Amino acid sequence: MSRSKGAAPALGLAFLLAACAATPPPAVEPAAGPPPDPFEAPLAEAQRAEAAGDTARAVALWRELAARGAVRAQLQLAALHLRGLGVPRDPAEAARLFELAAAAGSPVALRELGELYLDGIGVARDPVRGEALLARAAALGDGPARLRLALRSAEDPAAPPEVRAAAEEEIERIAREGLVQAQIALADRFAEGRGRRRDPIEAARWYAVALEPLRAEASAGEPRAQERLGDLFRDGRGVPADGKAAAEWYRRAAEAGRPSAVLRLARLAERGAPGFPPDPAEAVRWLTVAADRGDAVATYDLARKRLAGEGGPADPAAALALFERAAALGERRAWRWIGELHEDPKGPAFDLDRAVEHYRLAAGIGDGKAMFKLGELYEKGRRGDVDLVQAAAWYRLAAEHGYARGAERLARVEARLQPAERRRAAALAEERRPGGRPAPAGSETTASGDFARAR
Repeated sequence: MSRSKGAAPALGLAFLLAACAATPPPAVEPAAGPPPDPFEAPLAEAQRAEAAGDTARAVALWRELAARGAVRAQLQLAALHLRGLGVPRDPAEAARLFELAAAAGSPVALRELGELYLDGIGVARDPVRGEALLARAAALGDGPARLRLALRSAEDPAAPPEVRAAAEEEIERIAREGLVQAQIALADRFAEGRGRRRDPIEAARWYAVALEPLRAEASAGEPRAQERLGDLFRDGRGVPADGKAAAEWYRRAAEAGRPSAVLRLARLAERGAPGFPPDPAEAVRWLTVAADRGDAVATYDLARKRLAGEGGPADPAAALALFERAAALGERRAWRWIGELHEDPKGPAFDLDRAVEHYRLAAGIGDGKAMFKLGELYEKGRRGDVDLVQAAAWYRLAAEHGYARGAERLARVEARLQPAERRRAAALAEERRPGGRPAPAGSETTASGDFARAR
């Protein structure tokens, strides 16, 4: 029988394959995987309790697990304390729990703790430590930490142009990797012409890329996504402007414990938006919620409204108490207002010594109107003898720091001084000049409701 060329090798291969199939393979040790999570079962039990509405049981389990070193429980409990959900709102306790999880190497904990230090929530504000923590999280691949660092560099006026340009490239790189927050940040920058040329078409494209993932996150209950979606509806970016939709998303985020969403609701109620008319009483209500949670900016703004009688009757005594609470929380703009209320003979707590004390504090941070008020006290001799040299020094500083009436009063007082006295007044002003930059003209008329950016 003839065989075609190549048949023998093929037959040999068939026998070889059959022999291999019949021979059991040598035993191979399984690849070592990560050890089983000892907390997996109790964590699942806590999640089931939460899903069933038994918050007390879930929190008790998370507390026990957090104490035993379960990072996921520490993160969960920290988030609850930060928002005040099922537990008392306690940012300091949230920071402590994030510290524990960060020590275990959690990039999420490092990022969250870094944010707290940047914003001074639950801890003393420490931008250097905050950035260091964010850098550690970013090195572990945390996208939001990378984004926050890039945005800080891009917005830093003291950074060299090449550093800001590199930060802009990083923002776009993170957006192209798919991080929704970065996509919206990039769209915002194209829309506003910040850090790059203004380009409405590119802005619209990036808003469109981000919108559906953002909506999905918001619908799933993520408070930051809810707040950001509210921003888009408020400003009409990527979606038609709709104040009612913005309020609804802000309300959801606020009810989930997001402090900045409470402030946004108050601001929206104060100013109104398409489909959402202004409501001063509603603005005061949300400011009160934020103030009761210990928010310094909300407390300050609520104090101004109580003083002006916006959203309710004027109440100077309540305003003073709120200004003092805001100052204790670190809101230094309250110092001058406290001084004004103590200076008023018809006010709730007339005390010129305390007025001067707070005016000097405010002057030390560049408050032009506080400087002017000190000049008036010396010019009129309200605390004793008239002292025109002191008055001229404070009026000079007030003018330098944007308070227009300071220049007028300075000219009037200097006309009454001898040359040596004018030189002495100029020297005093030089000694007292705050280290920071003078405030822009008109800074004393900052509108109520101009909240600081919240994280």
